[in-house]
Amino acid sequence: MNSVSFSRFIHIFALFGLIFVWSGCSRLRPTESQYLANGKSKLVHGDYARAILDFKNAAQLAPRDPEPFYQMAEAYESEGDLSSTVACLRKAIQLNPKHSTAQAKLAELLADGARGEKTLLAEAEQHARAALAAAPDAANPRRVLALTMWQQGKTKEAVQLLQETAANFPRDLDTPLMLARIELAEGRVPAAEQALQRAAGQSPGTKIELALADLYLHIGRIPQAEGLFRSVIKREPKNAQSLLGLAVVQVRQGKMEQADQTYQQIASLPGEKYHPLHALFLLNWGRRDAAISELERLIKEYPKDQQISALLVSTYLDAHRTRAAEQLLTKLLKKNPKNNRALLERAKLYLDSGKLREAQLDLDQVLHLQPDSAEAHYLKAKLQGLDGQDLNRRQELAETLRLSPTYLAARIELAQLLLSANSAQSALDLCNSAPESQRKSVPLILQRNRALLALGNLQKLRATIDEERKLSNAPELALQDGQLRFRQRDFAGARADAKEVLSKQPDDIDALNLLASTYTVQKQIPAAIEAIRNYAATRSASVPVQQFLAQILAAHGDLDRARQIFNSLRSKPGAAENADLALAQIDLAQNKLDAARERLAPLAAHGNSQAILWLATVDMRGRRFPAAMDGYRKVLASDPTNVPALNNLAFLLAERGGNPAEALKFAQQAAERAPDHPDVQGTLAIALYRNGVYQQAKQQMEAAVSHKDNAIRRYYLSLIDDRIGDPEQSRSNLKAAMRLDPNVVVEMQNR
Repeated sequence: MNSVSFSRFIHIFALFGLIFVWSGCSRLRPTESQYLANGKSKLVHGDYARAILDFKNAAQLAPRDPEPFYQMAEAYESEGDLSSTVACLRKAIQLNPKHSTAQAKLAELLADGARGEKTLLAEAEQHARAALAAAPDAANPRRVLALTMWQQGKTKEAVQLLQETAANFPRDLDTPLMLARIELAEGRVPAAEQALQRAAGQSPGTKIELALADLYLHIGRIPQAEGLFRSVIKREPKNAQSLLGLAVVQVRQGKMEQADQTYQQIASLPGEKYHPLHALFLLNWGRRDAAISELERLIKEYPKDQQISALLVSTYLDAHRTRAAEQLLTKLLKKNPKNNRALLERAKLYLDSGKLREAQLDLDQVLHLQPDSAEAHYLKAKLQGLDGQDLNRRQELAETLRLSPTYLAARIELAQLLLSANSAQSALDLCNSAPESQRKSVPLILQRNRALLALGNLQKLRATIDEERKLSNAPELALQDGQLRFRQRDFAGARADAKEVLSKQPDDIDALNLLASTYTVQKQIPAAIEAIRNYAATRSASVPVQQFLAQILAAHGDLDRARQIFNSLRSKPGAAENADLALAQIDLAQNKLDAARERLAPLAAHGNSQAILWLATVDMRGRRFPAAMDGYRKVLASDPTNVPALNNLAFLLAERGGNPAEALKFAQQAAERAPDHPDVQGTLAIALYRNGVYQQAKQQMEAAVSHKDNAIRRYYLSLIDDRIGDPEQSRSNLKAAMRLDPNVVVEMQNR
């Protein structure tokens, strides 16, 4: 080969290589239209997660095209992720405000989710009108506009618009469906049926037939509903809506075996959302073990289906199979360490089982992957609450609400924290700033009422409770009504409210306590005991009620009768542990320290924190001070905010442990949580005294004495005054201590 030919050969080879490289790149990188087509195909077949990936890739290639974002919204909606659906629709509209379909879809979602909130409904109507302006000759924008009008109470205008739309677009089936929906919601069943039958006459088909079937199912015309569902199934054996309708019919008829077979058919349909439905049916049927077996089979068949894994975890937990739930989550995370859903579920599990460090690691990982996860911030707040970090907990709850203003549980918990921190006005403001759709929520109303009570705004509280009780017969509201009447010294009214609550919630101990208090506050102790005894006689099988009776008997000196009741409760399922704790308290009250220790030791060995605390108290009373200190340290290892443990450990360290600096640390922690408790004030004073801080020690001990005087406090005031250089006051306090209990003074002096 000559040089010219060889040169040409090289160029030709290079040209073919270039063509090869570019053709290979074309195969590796589809175009936007190819990604869109692939995503739409996966969307039709129920593969929503992979469809979303295709649409995201299309959006990366054409970031100014609204269509990938609109299709992404369709996929997210199919997955049930409405927040992502709305975000994608807003992006599509931002890119093209004349995207009629996106405008109409967003309007529909906002209207359906507004729950009466005026701002959302106004925005929904705005988007509906924008859709209509972009497509004035289409039925869909008119239909959605009618929906927004109806949600705002303009029923007559909405029905008129739908009737006009149905007349102008006779082949549009969604319009008569919405018309029937509104008529049914307004209680006009014949009009709803007539609208659907008219549409069926004009454009017969599956959609209208199923709508009629659903209507008949709703109003209890079961045979007609079943006939229509079976008619559709005969033509379309895999029609999900008709199979689901038939299954509901079979359940209502009590044909559970037939419903079981129908749900098996539904679970075999394409689409992730259908896979767990048979297992859910089994759970509702009370066949939990069969449901677990079904879910375990499904998780092997669809290992990436987070819906199935989450349901299996919750079912394991309901069955008290915590270990199995943890193993499943760990297995899922081993396959995919970035599975946020599994990380959150495992963090919940760790929180419930007291594994705080493990929960912290999982939540940190979630927030690293998804910093705007409201649920992760909420769980982190729970973790910090368990760890005694109240300030950090407040910050995390505030962040939860910033990310998700509708997170009701976070709002209520943050309001309660603010109340505990004596910030009642802030708690009230937080409740008042809730979304309009939540303002009639009973838990929020109750929390708002607590804030009003803390502010002393009894007039506003009375007006609120009276108004809310006209709208709701919730027993919690009746209880608050009774508590307010009690505070206003309307004891007869409070007693009536307590009885009303007990008629609805027979084991409500708060109501029972209110009933007793209406007598005890008037020093009618026998009447209080008689009222509780009479009520307990009607609830002889109720463990909580019998426990309350025993407690009130013990509190007023009838320890023998209280002991009899607690002994009888030991044979009740699940009640033995609490009964033994109560019996140990009675042993302590009767100074039977060995008996109390014998009851508490087995419970403490199994990790019962209350038993560990009381066993330490028994050791303290029995002068076994090193054992008592060890016990209090064990309590604080699992509950760093336990005030009795903090206080008693501080006292022992100051008096017996020879560690005044550590005593002061624990005494200050107790004082942060219970600053006005005389025992805490007294212990802090002793710790300050042992550390040479005499003026502050005097202030704290005088505060403790003003609440409750005793010989130990007076003796320490004598010592403090002596150190300050006030011998006359020192002698006065020493004389006062001698008058209160000379034996204590002698013991303290000998020590």
